[in-house]
Amino acid sequence: MISFLNGGIASLIGIAFSLVWTLLVRPFGSELAARRLMRAGWADLANTAAGQHGGDHAALSGRMLDRLGQLVPRLASLEDRELAKVDGFAEVRLGFNILVLQRERRRLGPASRDAIDAVLSAIAGFFTQRLKQGKALEPDDALLFDIEHCLEQVITEPAGKRAEALDALVGVKRVLFPNATSASRLLPHLNANDSADFKAAQ
Repeated sequence: MISFLNGGIASLIGIAFSLVWTLLVRPFGSELAARRLMRAGWADLANTAAGQHGGDHAALSGRMLDRLGQLVPRLASLEDRELAKVDGFAEVRLGFNILVLQRERRRLGPASRDAIDAVLSAIAGFFTQRLKQGKALEPDDALLFDIEHCLEQVITEPAGKRAEALDALVGVKRVLFPNATSASRLLPHLNANDSADFKAAQ
């Protein structure tokens, strides 16, 4: 009887200890995994903006979507304010828009290419800074200025060449500066159809 009770009590204590230990340790594991996934996403965005992925759309898409699928459930179970600032969906959209800019810049004139390069360089620097400091820093006004200047330049390109680059630039602006006002001063440069599309995108 003593041996039976001893084994039964030990089993119950072992199960209870395992449950308590799991509940105590699991949030820390989720937080570490979320931070690792978050930093990997920032590294991808910095490298893509810097042109180090060579427009590998399929590989980047698969990697970012897989990472997003792992990140979202972890973020939902955490209360970390810094991690709560991370919007995985927005970062995926940003990555796709960066790839479009990398591709479309080759179709545009030298001035537009230079403006796009300045935007991509600033985005690469921004995410590199996030990696260095390990937190979701907000982009500064200098990056917004670069995007606005780039929009003003690209909009002077022929209508048949500028559409996708404009869409991508607007997408970048909406991800990084969701509360920024629309660049209404650009509308006089557009025809009626492009103007309607641009207003809708903004």
